[in-house]
Parts: sequence; C-alpha cells; structure tokens
Amino acid sequence: MTIKFRIVDVNHKERQLIVRFFSDLLPESELVAEYAADGRTPVAYRTDYAITVPIPAPEGVELAAFIMQYCPVDWFDLKHAVLDPSIPTPMPIVAIGQVVNGSPLQPPPTLGELKAAKNEEINAWRARANLSTFPFAGKHFSCDTLSRSDIDAVANHIALFGTYPDGFPGGWKTVDNSIFPLPDIDAFRDLFASMTAQGTENFNHSQHLKEQLEAAETPEAVEAIRW
Repeated sequence: MTIKFRIVDVNHKERQLIVRFFSDLLPESELVAEYAADGRTPVAYRTDYAITVPIPAPEGVELAAFIMQYCPVDWFDLKHAVLDPSIPTPMPIVAIGQVVNGSPLQPPPTLGELKAAKNEEINAWRARANLSTFPFAGKHFSCDTLSRSDIDAVANHIALFGTYPDGFPGGWKTVDNSIFPLPDIDAFRDLFASMTAQGTENFNHSQHLKEQLEAAETPEAVEAIRW
C-alpha cells in the first residue's frame, strides 16, 4: 500500500495548505464526499485536510514528512482491509433504530460483588451508630469522637486513682444540652456501662444483618437489607 498526497490549495493569510491524501487502492475518485449541482463535479473529498504551516516553513523532503504527520494512516488501513476479501472484517450485531444510552455499558455486578459491598456498608452503619448517641436514665448522650475521648479519659482516671479527676463538674452534658448529675463514681460507671451496652447492641445488630446477607440469594434481597 502506498499513500500519496496532493496539495490542492494554499491559504497564505492563514498559513495553511489544503492537502488531499489518497492511495493506490483508494484513488481520489473513490474519496469524493460531495458533488456540485451538476452531479459530476467534485466539491469535497473525505481526505482533504487543512494543515497550518509553521515558521520557518519546511521545504522539500522535510515538508513532505511534515505533511505526512497529518495523514489518517489508521483510516486508510481500515478501508484497505475492508477492500481485501482475504481479511475478515465483520460488523457488530446492532439493532437499527434502537436508542441506546451513550454511557459506556458495564456488566451488572455479580451477587458476590453486591454482597461484598453490602458487608462494607453494614460495617459503616455500625461505625456511625457507635459514634452517634447512647441512652441512659431516660436521657441520650453523645458518643462522637470528642465525647468518647472525654468519657474514656474520665474512666481511665477513675480506674487509676479511684476518684473523679480534679475539676470534674459533677455531671455529664446530654444531647438536649442539660447536665445530668453524676454525684459519685458509681453513677459514672452506670453511664459508662450504658455506653458499652449500646456498642454491644450495635455489634449484635450488625451480625444479624450479616446473617441476612449470607442467606440472601438475589440482588433484591441484598438491597433490602437496612440498618
């Protein structure tokens, strides 16, 4: 296969060459894209390219090499393959007229992939529950990262010294911004036990959901699992 080109026009103002590429198998006569009203005079070719010439302009062999950089070699290779009866070039099976979403088509996730994703979701639900609130004596107490660090600090001080730390305010702030009295360390232990019990309940609930997940046999059953 030999690809050739012809310079068919020059636009000096835009520093452009209009170049037509063709080959032995695809001569210019086979590359006409549009004819004039007379039906015989070509007015556009599929392989006409406007190429901007750099400064300084290449000449001779360098100009030919520069122009060939713009040659649609892959397109010519494809067209030549179609013309060669010895090369199989089947087209994909398509439904003409069918409207298809232009997004790349991805295979649906397998049941195993859905279960793995749901397992991670259950872990995330449990983590959020552990960092939300816990009930105690008719009130709710925050258990976010900051609150939990404060609770653990007081619990560690009690474990080490058997007393509240200096400056302890004598109570703990609830979610509704009231102060719940904790007059002695036994009261604090009861508060801490409630927090621990809530964490255990969260764990048990997550395990129950994972048992449901293990038994799920359809994508719909996996999707139906909620905290």
